[in-house]
Amino acid sequence: MSSAHVNTDDSRHDKDEEKNEYEEFEDSFDDVLNFYAIQLQSHAATLVSFAIGVFILMQTWSSYGAQGGLVGALVFSIFGALLTLGVFYTSLRLLVYGQLSKALLYGTRKTYVEFKEDYNAKAKDWQQLFANTKVSYYANFYFRKNWLRKKHFRFIKGTWLYMENAQPDRRLLSFVLVLSFVILTFFVFGTPQTRTLLACISGVR
Repeated sequence: MSSAHVNTDDSRHDKDEEKNEYEEFEDSFDDVLNFYAIQLQSHAATLVSFAIGVFILMQTWSSYGAQGGLVGALVFSIFGALLTLGVFYTSLRLLVYGQLSKALLYGTRKTYVEFKEDYNAKAKDWQQLFANTKVSYYANFYFRKNWLRKKHFRFIKGTWLYMENAQPDRRLLSFVLVLSFVILTFFVFGTPQTRTLLACISGVR
């Protein structure tokens, strides 16, 4: 058997393996997309719940805020800040799962090859991964490449909102929590009910 024939057989075998691997990769799309769809529905429901919580809290303070005294005002500010943080965090997670779904719906074979080469370049064994894991890693690669490292609305950088693992940036979450608490505290102590309560306390003293 000539060496040329052997090389041809090897080349054909490699191409068949690559084709089978890619078909296995594509076959896993449905499972991962179903998971992303469940996460989108779950986070959307959570977002609505947080928004309703904010509305109820505002209505409660508007009706009964003065009766709670200073402790009530402080509790309102704390719970309001936590609910605001919940809305913000859930919105970011909702955006992530939307982008991960987009990676599977609008990705290309070229992006897949680019991701595979990037993964192997990090001295990791691609062949040892489960098919669903490969799809998940690919979707995260697509998110980092096409959303995280780009600007949005001309000035918002994706890296300002997320870390490399597609989780919301902890520093940003802390900032939102503190800012929400400060704004709500100024709002609470600026309402007529609280001003009246403070005036009464000062008069008693």
